[in-house]
Amino acid sequence: MRNVYFAPTGLFYHLGVEYLLCDGQHRIGDLYSVNRLSSTKLLARKQGTARPRHAFVYGGLNYDIDAGELLARHEQYAAGYSGSPTRSLGSDDGTLALDSLTTRGGVNYLIGTREEVDSIIECLMMHGINTRVFLEDEGTEESFKSMKNPGATSVIHIATHGFCYSEADVLRRAGTLSFLQEEKGTQDNSLNYSGLLLSGANHVLGGKPLPQGVENGILTAKEISQLDLNWASLVVLSACQTGLGEVRDDGVFGLQRGFKKAGVRTLLMSLWSVDDNATRAMMTQFYSRLVQGMSCQEAFRQARQTLRETPEYSEPYFWASFIMLDGID
Repeated sequence: MRNVYFAPTGLFYHLGVEYLLCDGQHRIGDLYSVNRLSSTKLLARKQGTARPRHAFVYGGLNYDIDAGELLARHEQYAAGYSGSPTRSLGSDDGTLALDSLTTRGGVNYLIGTREEVDSIIECLMMHGINTRVFLEDEGTEESFKSMKNPGATSVIHIATHGFCYSEADVLRRAGTLSFLQEEKGTQDNSLNYSGLLLSGANHVLGGKPLPQGVENGILTAKEISQLDLNWASLVVLSACQTGLGEVRDDGVFGLQRGFKKAGVRTLLMSLWSVDDNATRAMMTQFYSRLVQGMSCQEAFRQARQTLRETPEYSEPYFWASFIMLDGID
């Protein structure tokens, strides 16, 4: 299959170009191996394929941690705590609508994300991948910012609520979006308008004060961009609209920009919210191939094709949301 490499611009950031019909019968991705790039200069770099040896997995998060538990988790990380040890498995709706962060009602537990990460963790552990698990109360913002380079090829998987606002959205809702941490006097706050919700986020979304020094559970693209994630070969963002952002002349300002600035090599994201069961099937298929040594792009292609061939998920709504950025080998 012939390769096609492209770096999107403008509205193409928000379109699954890879899946557009090209002759009334075939989609572009049926005829070519289509590779989405943040910049075509990456073609000049040797990438290489390496089976992941470490994984950090977030999912089934408890957004309702109270102030006392948040403070306790904060103190654990301040003392050098580095997340749950590798361990075996223990025995609503995933859509985050635009206004659901402005009602002061918080967000709901996503049971589908727990089922998703349970399947992924089982797959990773069966293949000997050293897996750090962050479930329920453990997936705080402190835990994410405390992740350290494990010294080998690593994957980060995050299944949670995601959000993406435009500058116009923020201006219209200035009084209800204080959690976005706008920096007064700075030229551009775009990277503060996209992010992920981690354990305990409902505390600040409900308008409650946080203990001194405790993170609010809302991890913005700006905060991500300031981390050192050069050691992460792949980040999978299993949350709604994680591939979106404010489109500017020099790119799209959202989660993908935050993670790329942090040094992440490859991103797997979504353009819209997808059915929980379809997402779980897609991710399980993807990881089952990745841990066997398949490249990110080929594992993604085969997982997507398997989903397409499954009768209940054959419609593009179920599989065309997923895009991979910089998955070249």
